Amino acid sequence: MNTANTVTRVKIFKDDRLDIDHIDHYSLSFFISSSSIQVSVFDEKRKRLLLYEKYTLNGQNALEALQEIHDDHTLISAGFWQTVRVNIDSHQFSVVPSELFSFEHQFDYVKLNSHTDPNTESYRSVTFDPFNIAFVFAIEKVLIKWFSDKYFNLEVRHSHIGMNFIKFCQSQLSRKEDHRVFIHLGDQEMVLAGTSEGKLSIYNQFLINTSEHLIKFILLSIRQFSQVGQNANISLWGSESQIQKFRPTLNKYFKNLTLGNRPRLKLGPAFSELETYEIIDVLSVHV
Repeated sequence: MNTANTVTRVKIFKDDRLDIDHIDHYSLSFFISSSSIQVSVFDEKRKRLLLYEKYTLNGQNALEALQEIHDDHTLISAGFWQTVRVNIDSHQFSVVPSELFSFEHQFDYVKLNSHTDPNTESYRSVTFDPFNIAFVFAIEKVLIKWFSDKYFNLEVRHSHIGMNFIKFCQSQLSRKEDHRVFIHLGDQEMVLAGTSEGKLSIYNQFLINTSEHLIKFILLSIRQFSQVGQNANISLWGSESQIQKFRPTLNKYFKNLTLGNRPRLKLGPAFSELETYEIIDVLSVHV
């Protein structure tokens, strides 16, 4: 799959323990953005990542790319998974305090933050009690139908990479901490979550073009919930290329910047090339 107008598989890691006879113990997860699709297989019983693949979209929309990947991939097209997870990476979301959340207003919440069309999009929400929030997001109806058709005998769960990241951030907190900033540098954007006294204070996603944009957005975000500024305790995750690109500038501005660790799950020797701060957008779904 390397010709023009087809998806290109740019990365693959596969554990030899992956056994097609045990698919009923595995979850299959898709992470869909405007530029890429990531796929993972996770052994829910042994808490072990067994497969990770990343595909870039070369002029295709997500639906076309998914169909191509499905047609080309014997494992992904299997129908006996324990769970199928669909995780959306988009700016069509809203974080709502639990006490203000109402299911019938999901469209209105998303509309506050971005353009959305109820004729072509449906709305989903995930509640998270430790932070007393509901994360509301849009997902294309054609994607919902595609997954329902392909995995019609299975439970298909919908989530958003933002909700996954927020859950992961909460798992990183200790009781003694006051202010924390968590950042993930994706291929084209930065995801940022800030906490104060153990509660979520801010979550947002920014398109990043330059180091100047990056620093500006981080400082403006911190200012909204804390006065610590450049002394903020920041944990950083991201692709290796983005970390190498932006870390020198970040180190100049922030004194307490550290590279983050992955969740407590098992990765075999096949994943040895991955740094601990990589693919957190994928691994955080298993927190």
